[in-house]
Amino acid sequence: MSLYSEIEKKCEEIQNAFENIGFPKFSIDLFISEKLPFKTAGLARYNKWAGTTINHTIILSAAYLKEFAETVINEVLPHEMCHHYVGRYFPLAKQAHGPEFRKLMINLGLPGNTYHTMRLSNAPEIKPKKKVRYIYESDKTKEQILLTRYEDNK
Repeated sequence: MSLYSEIEKKCEEIQNAFENIGFPKFSIDLFISEKLPFKTAGLARYNKWAGTTINHTIILSAAYLKEFAETVINEVLPHEMCHHYVGRYFPLAKQAHGPEFRKLMINLGLPGNTYHTMRLSNAPEIKPKKKVRYIYESDKTKEQILLTRYEDNK
């Protein structure tokens, strides 16, 4: 069985699982791309028109499929499909990874993770972001107060 056939089969299984809990199937286009950023294993794209979600597309990273095919098919693909189902059946959802998303992921037997932990062997080094804090002393209590740059700008 080809890799693309496995992906289509998994997509069908997920849609059947969602149909069993009351969410009818709809068409989702699948693509494998060489051009996704090195930190992106998958991407859910959809357009909204007049409050209705149309043009459902999932793009999976060719690089991640080469190194982590099983994980991409069993974790990333369901994650991206959940985004489409949230967009279609919960149009007023306020968060991409909110309670509606997590509920769908749990129904698939997966944790509602918002990111993956895979790292490509040829990916550049990711430097952790430094959090700058400003130290102030309270006038009343003389205690030190730590503020982030955002809090300091307020």
